[in-house]
This record gives sequence, C-alpha cells and structure tokens, in this order.
Amino acid sequence: MNVQNDRVCLLLTVDFFAGQVLAQTAVNTGSIYGKAVDANGPLPGVTVTLEAEGSAPKTATTGPGGSYRFAGLVPGAYSLTFSLQEYTELRQEDVNLTAVQTVNLEVTMKQTQEEVVVVSALGAVVDTKKTSISIAVSLPVSILERALLLPGCDGRL
Repeated sequence: MNVQNDRVCLLLTVDFFAGQVLAQTAVNTGSIYGKAVDANGPLPGVTVTLEAEGSAPKTATTGPGGSYRFAGLVPGAYSLTFSLQEYTELRQEDVNLTAVQTVNLEVTMKQTQEEVVVVSALGAVVDTKKTSISIAVSLPVSILERALLLPGCDGRL
C-alpha cells in the first residue's frame, strides 16, 4: 500500500508543477489581434505574417469579419505584414508587446491601381504585286518655274 501512496504523491507533484509551468507561461505571454479592412469594410482572406527576431514567422488568415489573432506570444518587438491579391502589401514594424499585454492592431488596406494599356496599330498597306516606287513632291513654285520643269523646255522665251 505504501507503493500506491508514493505513486499518488508523485502524480500529484508532477501535476502540480505542470500546472504551475502552464500558468506561468500563460502569465508571461501576450497577444496581438485586430482587423483588416478597406474602404468598403472587413477584408476576409488577408494573409497576416507575424515576425520577430530569433523566431520562425507565424501566419494567420483573416476570417469573414476581417479579424486575426496571434496568442501566446513572448514579450518583444514584432513586425506584421498584411497581403491580399489586388491590394497593396502593408507592413507594420515595431509592434512592442509586454507580458500579459494584448495589442489591438486594425489596418486599412488600399486596392492597387491597375492601368490597362491597349496598343492598337495598323500597319502600312503594302501591295506585294507592285514593284514600282512613286514619290509625290509638292514645291511652292511659280507658273514660270513650273513651265521650265516640263520636258523639252530649255528656258528660252
């Protein structure tokens, strides 16, 4: 019976310390949450990337109401990047988080301005069967000068 009591005491001790560690972790962490919106309201489907020096990036996607949440974060400086197709990427630097702090960060995203350029050109019409070249010349000349240009005129009156 003594062995059974020892096991119960051991389990209670492990359970107690595990609970203390979890409680301590929860007390020493914070969270960042917020909303991504545009001029028309909430933006679902925005990819939110959370980065901090020395740790792997975390990502979340905004829900139907445009909201996102990162919980259980250790205190420190964070950067968040918000991206969605057809919107300008937005980056929020130096979001400082302390223990047990909750930071609310709402961002307004802008649609990208797309320009549509239509190029339309008609090529010169080329007659592939014609082999001659003709040039039209327009010169400001008097009637006398025009007469001198006629074949057979030598300029004598």
